[in-house]
Amino acid sequence: MTRHDRDALAKNARLTEKVAKTGLVMRAAVLRAEFEKQLNARYSFNQRDVWKKAYALAQDAVAKANEAVAKESIKLGIMPEFAPRVCIGWDGEGERAVKERRAQLRQVAVAHIDAMAKEGKFKIEQSSLDVQTKLLAEGLESDDAKKFLESMPTPEQLMPPLSLDEIEVTNRKQLAAGRRYQVGEDDEN
Repeated sequence: MTRHDRDALAKNARLTEKVAKTGLVMRAAVLRAEFEKQLNARYSFNQRDVWKKAYALAQDAVAKANEAVAKESIKLGIMPEFAPRVCIGWDGEGERAVKERRAQLRQVAVAHIDAMAKEGKFKIEQSSLDVQTKLLAEGLESDDAKKFLESMPTPEQLMPPLSLDEIEVTNRKQLAAGRRYQVGEDDEN
């Protein structure tokens, strides 16, 4: 492979990386929009046969209950227009009807989408780096240059797995030093 070929392929790898990252941003926006659509979905009682039948059964039960309530109200001398009655309704949203729950679900979804985007960005950059490194390695002639190229530590080497015990010890030390640990305080984007 010629130097010109390597340069052209490396340039293409960088361009591919850039386009893929833009694709991640677009995909994240689509996922957020799809989540909002799910979050705002309304389900009518007559949307499904099972729901329609269940609602009809409930309406029948309420009608019978209201007959009994009306009879008792007459015995008690309560005028029909002031008599209590049993009501039913259909909740087409479930937990999503509660503002706080919607906010919580949205927060979890956004965090999940952001995490997927960061992972995707890393994989794209890693793939681009792999291609560019292979191209560069093709042009290297000395063993020292090749060893130097392979000397960069991996994220796994730089950030080994955490254990709960380590976190608890770190937290105790920070509390003892009068400092509270805050998630993301040292994070860089």
